[in-house]
Amino acid sequence: MTSSAPRLDSKWESKLYRSVVGLPFIGIFIWALYSLRANDMHGLGPHFAEMARTRKIQVGSVTIDMLEKFHHIKAIDDLWRLASVAFAPSTLEADPLAWWHMFSFLIDVSLLYSIWLFESTRNFSRGSLIRFPIIFGFPTQVVGIGILAPLYYYCYYIYIPSSTLLKSPEMRSIDTSYARTIFPTVLLLSHIPIFGMYLSPSLETRHLWTWAWQMFPVWIGILGSLLTFLFPFSQQQHRRSQSQRQANIKIIRTTILAFSFISATVWLYTALRSPYTMLEIFFPYPFDKESFSFILVLRRVLQCDQVAAFAGSLLWLGYLVADMKRMGVVRESWLIILGAGVASVVVFGPGAAFALGWLWREEVLWRLDGGEGVKKQ
Repeated sequence: MTSSAPRLDSKWESKLYRSVVGLPFIGIFIWALYSLRANDMHGLGPHFAEMARTRKIQVGSVTIDMLEKFHHIKAIDDLWRLASVAFAPSTLEADPLAWWHMFSFLIDVSLLYSIWLFESTRNFSRGSLIRFPIIFGFPTQVVGIGILAPLYYYCYYIYIPSSTLLKSPEMRSIDTSYARTIFPTVLLLSHIPIFGMYLSPSLETRHLWTWAWQMFPVWIGILGSLLTFLFPFSQQQHRRSQSQRQANIKIIRTTILAFSFISATVWLYTALRSPYTMLEIFFPYPFDKESFSFILVLRRVLQCDQVAAFAGSLLWLGYLVADMKRMGVVRESWLIILGAGVASVVVFGPGAAFALGWLWREEVLWRLDGGEGVKKQ
């Protein structure tokens, strides 16, 4: 149930107040940074250096030639050459457990990034970092999404209070021209390469797909902008009519439900077919320093990366729901909301659960779209 007359408490519009309330995001960020040091990520330097010298990827019993050029721009190829090695234990199946983990994790990353793209198309995002998800998305390919995602959510929570969305339909409306490019661009430039990375029959082809995927935030930004320029909506199509708002929510539904289906399918396939338990696959168990290895360290670092990324994502969703409950927009009890959330994570996985929760919030906002202004208390 929802209320059509949202109430606004001015205290919660204060950036200072929200910066304090949002400190748990900084806690997740610090934990993600600490996990790199605790897992001795720096100790992998000699392994990377040896692979760079020999131009061969050697992980476990698997050895393949390292790709020399892909973008044919030396600085860019040098940046991604060793970064591609971080995915080698999983993509080349030198670490079978990591194959199951990373396949599901990266599919979820694509879903998460599609939500960031939708958020960037809203009118309220103008003049904020949220308008440019590539600022957060591109560095995640180097330092990890578990470090950057909590910072994204912290910035969002401080600078875009939920009251901004509830003040008027105009503020929460999306740019239809760009929003309709999100499904094809994310599918083409992230989902398909990920399937190539983990399902191609040739190990060399998997390595090639890894290179193709790594800069996906850049390619999505370029292709999405190009498609928006080449196929703009007319002024008549852009008018803020009820039919246009229905078209916008249909774009969001189609994209999020389709990507959530892919994410949940991979999660369920992992749960049903993997020889490992889900706890073994997705939770970073500590290991003895004496058993240090390139494969074990990368596995644990990437597991921590996923935990931090989706801890931040689900916490952000919880904060958004708390805002809506406080303003009287959502009336469901926390018991129902949290129960549904936990069940969704268990059944569909963290990526699909997060996306479906965000989509539910969009449905609530859509019901307000014809609606009333915010009433000051």
